[in-house]
Amino acid sequence: MQLSAIDQIKFNHCDFIQIVLFDAQGHVIDSCDTLFPLKANQENIFERIYVLESIQNDIQALDSKLEIKMVEFSHYKRDGFFDFLIHPSNIKGEFHLIIKDQTQVYEYMQHVQTQKNKSIIKNEQLQRLNQKISDQNQQIKLFSSFITHDIKEPITTIEGIADMLNAEFEELIGQDQLKQGLNYIKRNAVWAQRLINDVYNYSKLEQNIVLYKVVSLHSLVAQIIETYSINHDVNFTNQIEPSTKIISDPILIEQILNNLISNSIKYKQANKPAEITIQFKELETEYILTIIDNGKGIEKTKIKEIFKPFYMIDKQPEQMSTGIGLSIVDRAIKKLKGKITVDSILGKGSTFKVFFKKKVD
Repeated sequence: MQLSAIDQIKFNHCDFIQIVLFDAQGHVIDSCDTLFPLKANQENIFERIYVLESIQNDIQALDSKLEIKMVEFSHYKRDGFFDFLIHPSNIKGEFHLIIKDQTQVYEYMQHVQTQKNKSIIKNEQLQRLNQKISDQNQQIKLFSSFITHDIKEPITTIEGIADMLNAEFEELIGQDQLKQGLNYIKRNAVWAQRLINDVYNYSKLEQNIVLYKVVSLHSLVAQIIETYSINHDVNFTNQIEPSTKIISDPILIEQILNNLISNSIKYKQANKPAEITIQFKELETEYILTIIDNGKGIEKTKIKEIFKPFYMIDKQPEQMSTGIGLSIVDRAIKKLKGKITVDSILGKGSTFKVFFKKKVD
């Protein structure tokens, strides 16, 4: 059997190719039998290789190569997918059949297609999940809008009526019971508004992305101090240098400061002004913001609980606490990829340290 140089290389080095020489009637003249045993002068390829039966009547007219690709075939206990290439030899009436085992190629193609189908399914699932998240976020926005407008409106009305009754019937409200009742209405209306605002701010944290800007930290702290100094018995010490600037999200930083300072004021010691110190330190990869107070302090067993939503150390009506403030702090810090630590001594006060990462370009 005469083979080309390429066919000779394939014959010597490849177990996945078989070359057969046969005549126009299909009788095997020679075969390298790499894949299937085909005995010379005894076998007929049209009978043994049934996929070639359809070309039997046209074989004599074949003047160029004919390919039958990726056919599932079983012969002598060998199953798989094969390519069949037939072309005339140099001797008239004789033909070469090259059989190539493509089983591994087929299995690889099937694997690729399976992975592709899985990828398509995952993409579709991801799109559905993204749509579901988008729908849920829209519902949250609608709910938040409902809270901040529809629910707050009647509470504001209640508060306004309590103020009006206090002013209109000031002379009649000498009676302690009536005055206490109106004050109770007023106090609960204010508390309800705070609760709504805190719930709204807490839910909004999940929706907003972190927007980094240059923040003048000393100025921001000074504004917050001014706000709280108006209506509260508190002495502030701002130890942050006036020139201090950081790159962070100003809204998140303000929420952290507001709620930590508010918490220190709520839990101040009775008959004693609150003393609150704000400090700042810049390290190589992070910032540290520290709030120190002289309040009641927190039991060690309760420190892990204080950042849970609606948790209150003690439920005193005069504190007007919603139990959400420190949860907002915790969420805001996590969005800044930071952490918070608390050191506290009962009767002496607490130190809150906020660690948050510097923005790396």
